[in-house]
Amino acid sequence: MKKIFLIGITFISLNVLSQIPATSSKGEVTVLKPTIMVIPWVDNDQDIRSVLESDFNKRYAVSIMSKSFDDRGYTTKDFLEVLKICETSQMFNSNTQKSFKEVILEQSGADMVVSIDMETIPGDGNQVRVILTLLDKRTGAKLGSEQSDSKRLYTQDIGMLTKMAIDNAKDSFMSLIQTKFTEIVNNGIAIKVEFRISANSTISFDDETGGQGDLLSEVLMDWLKKNSFKSYAKKGEGSTSKFINYEDVRIPLKDQVTGNNYDIQEFGRSLRKYIYSLGLKPIVEYGRGVIILTF
Repeated sequence: MKKIFLIGITFISLNVLSQIPATSSKGEVTVLKPTIMVIPWVDNDQDIRSVLESDFNKRYAVSIMSKSFDDRGYTTKDFLEVLKICETSQMFNSNTQKSFKEVILEQSGADMVVSIDMETIPGDGNQVRVILTLLDKRTGAKLGSEQSDSKRLYTQDIGMLTKMAIDNAKDSFMSLIQTKFTEIVNNGIAIKVEFRISANSTISFDDETGGQGDLLSEVLMDWLKKNSFKSYAKKGEGSTSKFINYEDVRIPLKDQVTGNNYDIQEFGRSLRKYIYSLGLKPIVEYGRGVIILTF
């Protein structure tokens, strides 16, 4: 009978039988500021270019926020340039089953992404409200947000009001970004790891493997704890002989040896090689923040 063993993960990378220096607890990468890309807020199913082309004020808001980061010494990625690359490479298509926002986040090349939304609030004069949201580009998770209003003035200059609202929020928002980024550098990125065995498989996590009397569940546990950032791998509830859930496994933002951004496929490759050493041959698939190994 064909054996199938499924492992679902979210972000990782290591060597086969020894701990990778990149995920060890010795030393930390010195990172002064994260690389930032500012994007307009859109619903997941909205075409970002259409939103920008139809709304000058949103284009202006993205431009003003990006310049604010540039002025503070942050390295920024040009959102429109990334958008152009995605369109040229035909990444926006029905076959990907990904939203426009997901594609942009994956291709951003930034450490963090800032989404900016704005609206004009009419009344006795005009007022602009902006909402700044910080996103982890790897997971798409919301890390924090801030709302800010301009003064209410008798003016039709929405751009001026937009800049006023952004100026009111940028200092505290950039402080939030640095705090969150420092937390990630020091504590690692929180990812989820799931191990699954399909219904028609003849193996289980209670089977012995590795020739040392350890169960499959135990060797996977040892590997995760040894190779996660600072050895942090928290097991979740509901594990069985067919399913194991690690709800919080930490991986580094940067490779501590090279200083390069960590790549999900690096960890997936190392995990696959380790499982190969157990005599199992997984097929690896990658999703957004997820690795799936099927046996």
